[in-house]
Amino acid sequence: MMSLLVRIAANALGIWLATVLLPGGVVIDSLTAMPGWVTLGMAALVLALVNAIVRPLLFIITLPIVLVSLGLFVFVLNAATFGLASVFLPGLHVHGFVAALVGGLLVSIANWALHLVFRRKTQRKRQLARASRGSFEVINVRKTPSP
Repeated sequence: MMSLLVRIAANALGIWLATVLLPGGVVIDSLTAMPGWVTLGMAALVLALVNAIVRPLLFIITLPIVLVSLGLFVFVLNAATFGLASVFLPGLHVHGFVAALVGGLLVSIANWALHLVFRRKTQRKRQLARASRGSFEVINVRKTPSP
């Protein structure tokens, strides 16, 4: 559950960065009576769902192209999922392939950065849990019948 929330927060951060760095390229309109931050949260949720469901299928279908391009086609897949998220949510508008490419790149960078931060925290928690358990072994001893 925490992983999903971190991913949604990272998506929201990346989409927000895309709207700030690409004015006119990526636009968030407020949906009906909702403020813009609610639309941003909904866009982050939709992008997380598209990345979880559609992106793996696209990756498998385009695996030969990804291999031939030495992985650079993954950027195109990121742009496609970013654009697809804008199709599903009317409040998110992506104008053009370059805006989708840069927006997908910014979302990827935000996901990578937050993943590093939270991975270190969880690794530290595991190390502390191991240290608190001690380093002894439990040996099972069976009674054997004496002859």
